[in-house]
Amino acid sequence: MRAWLLVFSVLSFGSAHAQVRIRVSRTEGIESVGVVPVAKRDAVRQLTSLGAIEVGFIHDSINVYGLPLWSLQGRYCLYMDEKYWLITKAEAADILGIPVDEVRPPWSYWFPSGLLLLIMGLLVFVIVSIWKEKIVAFVEKMSPAEKSSKP
Repeated sequence: MRAWLLVFSVLSFGSAHAQVRIRVSRTEGIESVGVVPVAKRDAVRQLTSLGAIEVGFIHDSINVYGLPLWSLQGRYCLYMDEKYWLITKAEAADILGIPVDEVRPPWSYWFPSGLLLLIMGLLVFVIVSIWKEKIVAFVEKMSPAEKSSKP
């Protein structure tokens, strides 16, 4: 539903007498990077006083109609529900027991779903505008107009 609102607002932007209000918001979200291994849980428990902790990546995102278009200010953290403790990338690698160069932000940080939708929409627009005549000719060829029979 939100995607259709975004498409509608973009398509009706040039309308002379219609007022389109674009709803922009900024949110903060945490995504899991990995579960703390059993061997590291005691060390994490001393840091956070909680046991069931995950290593996460917290970032802000700019949303239009609830669709994330841009992500910024990403940092690693230990988290449980809505509580989090900021850590460095090196600490995240140490806790997870993997090399530092293998610790990466989640895919959705680099490519938010709203941005992907916007890119795909622009790609469709470009394809249709370049091949408009060929598409119309193809559709007309596939569904020929019915001949009217006049008595």
